[in-house]
Amino acid sequence: LEEALVLAQGVAPTKAVEDWLRTALDDEQAPLLLRCRAAEALSSCRDTVTLAALVRALGGRHPDLRASAANGLGAFVHELVLPSLLTAFEVEREQSVRGLLLIAIGRQGGEHARAFLLEELRRGGKALRPW
Repeated sequence: LEEALVLAQGVAPTKAVEDWLRTALDDEQAPLLLRCRAAEALSSCRDTVTLAALVRALGGRHPDLRASAANGLGAFVHELVLPSLLTAFEVEREQSVRGLLLIAIGRQGGEHARAFLLEELRRGGKALRPW
């Protein structure tokens, strides 16, 4: 049932499914894989409640959850997403998550994201260049 609801979010999102996904994302007792898929499925939402849940997940203790939140936020359309991604990038220590944050920043687009990515390419470490 849980997998079907996550899949349904991409096909026919409803308020009930979105609410269920946010609950799953915030539930630290839920299986990590479910929380990760919920974060990614919520990328189609546009409300501030979902944005807040995804930003909280960016600060979670599991690198997989942080990576999924970055992936979800990359496609999320809201003016507060890019600042959240930039902040998360600055404090993230896991290289793979940092790479996914760079991708999410690029997906947000715009001049500020472009300038950040160019500066990171110029001054950043070689480990992130493939991203």
